[in-house]
Amino acid sequence: EWFEKYNETKGKDELYLVLKKLNISQEDAQNKLEVSAGVFAKKADKFHYISKVDTVLFDQGNSNALVRAIPALLGNVIKKSYKIVPWKEELSQENLANYEEVMKQNMPAFAVTTLKDGVYKSYYSFFRQTPEEGHFTIVKNEKGEVLRAVKEDNKTKIPARQINIYVADGKAYKNTLVGFVEMERDSKGYYIMSNHASLFPPQTQMVYGFMFGALGGAIDGIIASNKAKKEQAKEKSKYYIDHLTGYYMLEE
Repeated sequence: EWFEKYNETKGKDELYLVLKKLNISQEDAQNKLEVSAGVFAKKADKFHYISKVDTVLFDQGNSNALVRAIPALLGNVIKKSYKIVPWKEELSQENLANYEEVMKQNMPAFAVTTLKDGVYKSYYSFFRQTPEEGHFTIVKNEKGEVLRAVKEDNKTKIPARQINIYVADGKAYKNTLVGFVEMERDSKGYYIMSNHASLFPPQTQMVYGFMFGALGGAIDGIIASNKAKKEQAKEKSKYYIDHLTGYYMLEE
């Protein structure tokens, strides 16, 4: 009744929340919350992906704080979904339960044996193998750090901060806090070998612990410090690039 009173104008899309995981447990004397859910728009009898949340949070107190975080996390992903244009790819209702794997199988980056050389400004364009038009040359300084990509006409230049991924000679390189890191691939997907301190600014670590976000080309204005570069030499793990969000996912 409250909703009807204050929302007389209705939208045309019907949104569906697909809840894959919602679990609170204890791990090493800490409370652990795992939330995984996707939001879809239903058109006719097909579903179109909009966004998702895939988060792990830790709390050393009682579990009440994590319980209160659940509606905030789910509400936030739903709220953001209102402003996002649904993807064109169609899914049947039968495929919703396994939507991540089904959508992965239809992405060119997982089907090809050789990646297309070029500059990709987003994870979206990389997984669809649609680089920026034209031939680009990657320009580096004397230290081997990427400065920019220059088009063959020498008029179009893309600064390093706007490059999410670039592919040269079939090898992909991901933009991170400490520079470009070579991407590798296995049966689970594309990943880089790194560690948390090398991928995320200190403020991200303090606020949400292990709540990972997409940095890559989105770290505009953040300068990699000497301390961050030293962290790169520490023990590394596989960090997968989520093909639906561009976020980092630590190998479980």
